[in-house]
Amino acid sequence: MTNTKKLREEEQNQLWHEEHVQWIADIDLWQQETHRLVALLYRLEKAIPEHSSILQEHLALIEKHEQKITEYQSGRNRRYLETESDFVSVERQQEFHKALSKLHKETKLQHTKLKQSYVTEMDNFRDLAKALLAEADKF
Repeated sequence: MTNTKKLREEEQNQLWHEEHVQWIADIDLWQQETHRLVALLYRLEKAIPEHSSILQEHLALIEKHEQKITEYQSGRNRRYLETESDFVSVERQQEFHKALSKLHKETKLQHTKLKQSYVTEMDNFRDLAKALLAEADKF
């Protein structure tokens, strides 16, 4: 009887040992999966602020351009109402218009580049999001 009891205890201990090994393997797997998800989340998080700051900078440039257009239009109208023969005012308006034209071209160029990169960046973001979801589905 003692031998049977001892044998059962050894079998039980062996089962426990095997369960512990499996638990450790599970934990290792979960940690690896979690690290992969965290890395993907980090890449997603990093992609958003970079793009957001570029958009904010571009928006500021557009607003500056709009302000200059409004300033130019209101100044031009006011000066023409005062006198149409004021050469200094006309000359200043032409200089201002030239600077405004340059700013407009720069803004348009930046907008075109941003528009092109936006599609690429959003595709990259979607790919990262899909990879994150695929990793999560593995659980």
